[in-house]
Formats: sequence, structure tokens, C-alpha cells
Amino acid sequence: IQKSENTEIKLNLENYSFNKILSDVLLEVETLYEAKNIQIKNLINQELIVRCEVESIKRVLVNLLTNAIKYSHTNGIVTIKKEILSETKVKISITDSGEGISEENIKHIFKKFSQIIAKKSGSTRSTGLGLAFCKKYIEAHGDKIGINSKIDKGAEFWFTLTKVKINQDINTENSTHQKDKIKLNTYEIEYLKPFVDQIKKLSFFEIGEIKKIIDNINDSSYKNISSWKESLKEAIYIGNQELFNQLTNLDQYE
Repeated sequence: IQKSENTEIKLNLENYSFNKILSDVLLEVETLYEAKNIQIKNLINQELIVRCEVESIKRVLVNLLTNAIKYSHTNGIVTIKKEILSETKVKISITDSGEGISEENIKHIFKKFSQIIAKKSGSTRSTGLGLAFCKKYIEAHGDKIGINSKIDKGAEFWFTLTKVKINQDINTENSTHQKDKIKLNTYEIEYLKPFVDQIKKLSFFEIGEIKKIIDNINDSSYKNISSWKESLKEAIYIGNQELFNQLTNLDQYE
């Protein structure tokens, strides 16, 4: 933070899949939301390409998601969504299910070392340097970051990014999952059917609940199921509902 205040931040910008960035970040914070049984709802279910410095935006998302998970109640919900503001701007928001922050304290939230007390619970919301970092690097992109919150209503942190058209010089090597054909034999299909039936009862956006079912699938005795599991996890993490539907349609393998 000190370095960024004393020198101009130089960003290495590229056109990149936001879905892939978010997928990597969700894997990084996986143990945190699983420990509290937090339900992650990723409502970004269409390919979104943004112009950004990838590692900086990953760190911003890790900070915001870590805070959202930390201050949500056990068994709570954290929601990730987008809002298209214009042809070139998109707003990303992360909403938690915690105690919220008072209007008076919101103005201090992005300051270095600030700490906000959630009065009703008596707990401390420590912003430390994480949110100060987020503000510095989002603003270095020429974008904005903010918060909407009320006591007992949770908190919504949001930031904007430059959106680009899908066909504009995308870093495809690290873009979303390629729809490789997964092969399953008859025995593997029969084994998977009860798990897929459970998955289909859930909303596509219920990442945490779907992942619990996937993790209960034993792939040690079935050579093709491991690839199927990893592809299905990636589909929900990157918000690719088309790929998700394709993978859970077991009839296609017969």
C-alpha cells in the first residue's frame, strides 16, 4: 500500500475471462466457506470478458470474498453477481449475510487500518489493509469501488471494470473450460445417476451444495469419473450453465 502511494501504479492490462478469474478465486477461498457451511451463489452464468490486470483483480476478489465469508453467519449465503452498466462497463458485486455496517461507519471502510464495530453482535469487522488495497487497485484501473449496507441487512461490496466484446483478443489459453467430450461407460453412468438426481434438485447457482454432492462421489474405482467431476466443478465455478447441463445429461453417454 505504501509503495502504491509513493509511486504510480503500472498495470499489465489484458482482455481476460472474468469467469476464469472467479473460478480460480473460488478455489482459493474454498476451505473458508466450507468451514462455515456458507452457500456461494454465483449468478454470473454467461461468459464475461474484462480488461484488467488479472492478478490484481484476483487479489481484490479474494479480499472481498474472504470478508464476505468471515462476516456472514454460519450457514449463510454469499452472492456474486454482475450488472451491465453500458457497452463498456460492468459492475461486480459480492453480498454477504452478516450484521451489516452502519451508514456512519461506511465512510471509513476503505481507510488504512480502520476497524468497524458491528454493534449488535459485538464483533469486530477489521478492514486492515485489505480494503485499502482493493480501493487503490480498482481506482488504478480507472474504475470505482463502493459499499451498500445497513445494520442487520448484510453488506454489498461492488466494483466496476471495463467490459470488452467476446471477439476482442481474449487470452483464450486461460479462458473458460473447453467442452471436451467426457467418456463414461455403462457402470459409471449407473453409479453416477443417484448423485446427478440429487444435483438436479438444486439450483445451478448453489455452488456449495452441488460441490458437497460431487465430493461424495468416489472416483477411485472408475477411470472416467475423475475427469467428469473436475469438469462439473469447473462448470459451476465459472458459471457455465450450458456445460453444466451437458455434463449432467447422462443420457448422452449411453
